[in-house]
Amino acid sequence: MPFTDWVAWAGLVVALVAALLAALQWASANRSAESSDRSAGAAERSAMAAERSATAAEDSARSTKVLAQLGQRPWITLEPLQVTEIQSGDFTATTITVQGTLRNVGRTPALEVRAHCRFEPYTLPVNGPTVAVPDGPSATLGPGVSLGLNHISLVLRNQPDAQELQRGQRKLLLFGECAYRDVFGKTHRTQWCYEYDLGRQSFAAFKGELNIMT
Repeated sequence: MPFTDWVAWAGLVVALVAALLAALQWASANRSAESSDRSAGAAERSAMAAERSATAAEDSARSTKVLAQLGQRPWITLEPLQVTEIQSGDFTATTITVQGTLRNVGRTPALEVRAHCRFEPYTLPVNGPTVAVPDGPSATLGPGVSLGLNHISLVLRNQPDAQELQRGQRKLLLFGECAYRDVFGKTHRTQWCYEYDLGRQSFAAFKGELNIMT
């Protein structure tokens, strides 16, 4: 075989070897890139999972804290009302006196307790009486401790007032509100609205949305 042919064949072999080496290098680089992508994806997924775990842990901690505070916070309720009716000597009027008591049924003290209450006739329709909690002196009620509301009296004219009540034109409502703070720094209120039944001389809750505890 002439020398020139050997040179040609040698050049071809060198070119094939170079192409093979290039192909191997490309395949190796491609595998490295794919491996890097997989590693990056795994790292990203791991980071996202860690973030979700951290968020879940924070949510769980908040829920546990809220439940613990609900179990330990003060709760002020209105005890059953005591009613006294006294008719005037000439039977033209009746004085209805109500005595109420607030009690902390929770496990920690209720701080800065302020309450106000009023008892009066309301002309229908009743859209929801309101009472502003006074800014005066406050009290602290420990667990199980009571606070007596001032005696609340209403003078009812026996004839005209009784007739309006019987016809359903007016209602006798006792409405009040108590505001207080707990040891965790949160504020709460207890609101009540009761209708007085003259015949039975007793109270019943009036409109559920007006009787709340927060």
